[in-house]
Amino acid sequence: MYYHFLSISRQVIEREQFLPYHFPEEAGSKNAFTEADYIFEPSKEELIEELAIRSLHGRFFSILLNNHTSEHAARTIAMQLATENADELHEELKLTYNKLRQQNITTELLDIIGSSFA
Repeated sequence: MYYHFLSISRQVIEREQFLPYHFPEEAGSKNAFTEADYIFEPSKEELIEELAIRSLHGRFFSILLNNHTSEHAARTIAMQLATENADELHEELKLTYNKLRQQNITTELLDIIGSSFA
């Protein structure tokens, strides 16, 4: 089971069975060449064993890359959301600070004006 990367905002969980490997059924048509015509080196068994191992290595590497890419995409989206939330919070706090500052200035001015009449 692994995350398959589709886009930066979409990753899906995939499940894939690797072993035992099932070869696809042949279509029933035989090649024009038979084993008697050629000698293959290495043998079919050795070749299939080596290719199966290489295929599994390649598939696992592909899965690791997909998973790694999905993780980075999720982190990027999380950081973008955190940045947007921090910007909104900063604007709200700045507005609150400016209102309180303006209120304090007004209060001080009223105190100065009130004391001048006394």
